Amino acid sequence: IMKLYLLGQILILLKYSSFLLRHLQTQMTLLRSISKTLDLLIVGGGIQGIYLFHVIKQKRQDLNIKIVDPHSAPLHNWRLCTENTGMKFLRSPGVHHLDIEPLSMLKFAKHHSTSNTKTFTSPNSRPSLRHFNSHSKKVLNNYNMEEHWIQDQIEDVEFMENGVCVFLKND
Repeated sequence: IMKLYLLGQILILLKYSSFLLRHLQTQMTLLRSISKTLDLLIVGGGIQGIYLFHVIKQKRQDLNIKIVDPHSAPLHNWRLCTENTGMKFLRSPGVHHLDIEPLSMLKFAKHHSTSNTKTFTSPNSRPSLRHFNSHSKKVLNNYNMEEHWIQDQIEDVEFMENGVCVFLKND
């Protein structure tokens, strides 16, 4: 279920949300060992969370954004699930990926595919899982994800006058 809570200008993204953000002015307070002030906290480091992070960072590099996820790295569940199902090619066409520019993955293929592996298949130029994951890694390498990643789970959220207080499980 996709949910977005909007209270004034306070936004909280819950896991798997794919809504685009319009109001990023209100500060969010994240409590960890010490208090940290953030502009935005994205909950979930899967496909939608990482794409949302990328879109926002492209437009507003000045924002202090963190991603909270129980796993140690972005796209952990994606990789686990696609590996467990034996997926070879995606169901979506090659214009659906983590980058903003629609033809980015097709351009990436011209410089990074090898002749002994099939990069796209019919119908609709669907990318191989291997190629999609390589392209995703390239997109993620544009950011130092360790700076933005919080491996934890949210235990509670408290709405405050000037923002939101987020309590993490492993504090």
